[in-house]
Amino acid sequence: MPWEAALDQFLQRASCGFLDYLALGLTYLGDEIFFLVAALVLYWCIDKRFAYRFISVYIGGVSVCEGLKNLIARPRPFNAYPDRVASIGPKTHGYSMPSGHSQSISNLATQANLQYRDTRARKMLLPVGIGVTVVVMLTRLYLGQHYLTDVLTGLAVGVASAFAFTWLFGLLKDKEEWLFVGVLPITVIAMIVIICIGSAERLPDVVKVLGGYGAVTLGYFLEKRFVRYDVRSGVWWKYLVKMLLGLAVVLALKEGLKYAFGSCGIFWSGYVRYFLVGMAAALGCPYLFKILHL
Repeated sequence: MPWEAALDQFLQRASCGFLDYLALGLTYLGDEIFFLVAALVLYWCIDKRFAYRFISVYIGGVSVCEGLKNLIARPRPFNAYPDRVASIGPKTHGYSMPSGHSQSISNLATQANLQYRDTRARKMLLPVGIGVTVVVMLTRLYLGQHYLTDVLTGLAVGVASAFAFTWLFGLLKDKEEWLFVGVLPITVIAMIVIICIGSAERLPDVVKVLGGYGAVTLGYFLEKRFVRYDVRSGVWWKYLVKMLLGLAVVLALKEGLKYAFGSCGIFWSGYVRYFLVGMAAALGCPYLFKILHL
């Protein structure tokens, strides 16, 4: 809508080098990179069970968001109004509504508050969660990637999906590891369908999510059954070592497989690559930490 483009245009009047870099940095709080780091910190250092739910509920929210994006198919402001709204920084691909960053950060903030609602930590988590969510939403407008209704819809999807999928996940009680029985076959079937319709190259992010999440569900099941690593190290330097070592292993595998598969051009390589990376994060690293007494 023109008035929403005018709002983005108004915010961009303040554009300068400092604010541009600040907005580009803060917007990453709603990016998948921030989610991945948060998930790994939870899984390796704080609470594996909550981390598994955290990941599962987040994936549920992302799925709803992506489904709505493709259903609504709204062009981004810098595409619809190139004479009024500029893309500050890299142009985000895909459609505009709802905002994925707004969905992501509101989903994470809501999950954190639901998990720690009966503790003193919520007194800090609630205002911090609200503040960070609002900041990310504003950066999406300032950077010209979304309209106001996009970020508000993303906020609604993030909060609603966090409540809904957390409730559904709670139905599993202490048998949440058995989720892999349904999830893993679904990811494989979805991958086969994507290959058959020739969309593997057009949907690389979907392929990666299918492979990574399928591996996490299986890896968590195996870890809970056979490794049973206690994440509570009790010493601050052990937490630091775990994060540095774990990230080194995961990143080395991710980039090594990218190089290995890059030369062969296999259309299902994205699924396999992220499946192996997910298994390393969910099963391999906890086993390594246990062996090293971290």
